Amino acid sequence: MSFFFLDKKICISCKENLKVGKYLCDECKEKLELSNFEYQKENFKLKSIYIYSGLIRDLIIRYKFDRDTSLSYLFSEIFIEYDRRKQIFKNYDFLLTVPMSKRKKNKRGFDHMRLITDKFIKQTSLNYINSIYKIKDTKNQHQMNLNDRKTNLNSAFLFKNKEKIEGKKVLIIDDIVTTGFTIKEIYDTIKAFKPKKVGALALTYSEKIENN
Repeated sequence: MSFFFLDKKICISCKENLKVGKYLCDECKEKLELSNFEYQKENFKLKSIYIYSGLIRDLIIRYKFDRDTSLSYLFSEIFIEYDRRKQIFKNYDFLLTVPMSKRKKNKRGFDHMRLITDKFIKQTSLNYINSIYKIKDTKNQHQMNLNDRKTNLNSAFLFKNKEKIEGKKVLIIDDIVTTGFTIKEIYDTIKAFKPKKVGALALTYSEKIENN
């Protein structure tokens, strides 16, 4: 894993263009395509920030599979900037990052979503939900067709509700949403505990992912 010192005068992507106090230069940031994806059903709403393509796709792959953990600072900044524009965090009580199985976490060496959210949660009034676990070591979703994806995650998560979420508002955070089956399965897992509202915010949205 990479824990090297970040130079805030050098773009984290191109390593060339100068900028002040940010991780991406203006030129690289313009390469990121904003997403207008939104899904809502009953008291559940799902949104995403960017389209999973081009530069943002390359950076996510670099982060998760090349273990360049310095990119967690960039992704954290993206969520913070989105909240400044949309004021979403103040509408929720709890933050839930999509949990990993023990095997996958050990293989990767870090929890890629928690590493991102740890960098901004103290700037919010949100509290973590820690009592949800991935108890089924599922196959990677991108390796299956649509029908198999629907069943792959059945009963994959266990929620012990130590946080007492009845009447509370929960925000689920993930890096990529495609079919939405992962987030939907988490929603189905926790809704029996009667949260007032459940929302989800993904860093990126893709209709088809070939290399995630």
